[in-house]
Amino acid sequence: MRRDNDDVIVLQLTQPREKLEPRLLVIVDGGFLPCERVPSQARAFRIGNLRDGFDYDAIMNLAEANADICQEECLNCWNIWTCEIPCANLVGPDGRISREAKLENCEGSKRAMHDSLVLMTEILEKNPEALSLWQ
Repeated sequence: MRRDNDDVIVLQLTQPREKLEPRLLVIVDGGFLPCERVPSQARAFRIGNLRDGFDYDAIMNLAEANADICQEECLNCWNIWTCEIPCANLVGPDGRISREAKLENCEGSKRAMHDSLVLMTEILEKNPEALSLWQ
């Protein structure tokens, strides 16, 4: 549990996740957020509440907005299938999904994947069986 400000106490109902495992965060007013890193004041990220359940239209709007903001850049990117820009890094100053915020984090995501690939290659050059556990 953490306190974002005087009005919001955030309670995480799930354990820390593995990569790409879905999470749900319930804030003190009963609102649902897709991730504990999204600012609780970011209304664009509200995906339902305890009283009414999941708001499937809001979930679809959030997914579509994420896909639409950088569609051309993302579809032509070598890192599209391994991109790990967290939803919290998509929040602009107005609390909405922001193209600028996503693009600011794009280079970091590509750099992290590049570094991981270089490291795996170096490990495999030294020991071709080193990563056989993950096959």
